[in-house]
Amino acid sequence: MKNFVMMVTIAMRNESEQIREIMDENKIKMVLARFGRGTATNEIMDLLGMENKEKCVIYSTMSYQKSKLVLRDINATNTSEKKHKTISFTVPISSIGGESSLDNLIGSSKEEDEVMETNDNKEVIIAIANRGYVDLVMDAARAAGAKGGTVVHARGTGVEQSERFFGVTIGAEKEMIYIITSKTGKPAIMKAIMEKAGNASPAETILFSIPVVDVVGIN
Repeated sequence: MKNFVMMVTIAMRNESEQIREIMDENKIKMVLARFGRGTATNEIMDLLGMENKEKCVIYSTMSYQKSKLVLRDINATNTSEKKHKTISFTVPISSIGGESSLDNLIGSSKEEDEVMETNDNKEVIIAIANRGYVDLVMDAARAAGAKGGTVVHARGTGVEQSERFFGVTIGAEKEMIYIITSKTGKPAIMKAIMEKAGNASPAETILFSIPVVDVVGIN
């Protein structure tokens, strides 16, 4: 199988059309958008003179080779004058279910394979918490060194049998929190979240991390 990736792009809501145009110019076939918000504190927002925390999270799939071009174009939008950097990262896709799925997700790809290696320094932590407990999760993460995160509202699909058998409350309303961090900083952040906002807390946070292939928009 060729090397394919999912790209996650986090941009200010009013800049999402520019990202979509980049995707169109690069003939990216599958692009999904979801509105989210940043997690900067009010004090930080006031200090930086920032008012709008509304974000757009854009998911797209493409070949690894094409992702290099798209990341280049996205990073070109991050000028020195720009207050809110657009963050974009890619994660590897291990398999795709059949030719029809491949065509819908990627389209025809005649590019040659290129060795794909994950980033030596960065990973993304994904926390799934009950709605209303983002501050609890992020306070724990920041105390352990996290700089910030992006929140997307989601809905769980737990069934009554799951609650009866496992004794865990499966809330329908969830928050997905993306935190990009260094590999060395990841263990402390994950440990802090699980201690302060884990399953024993009202947040009932589920937590995991995934490797990043490439990332732009953050140091």
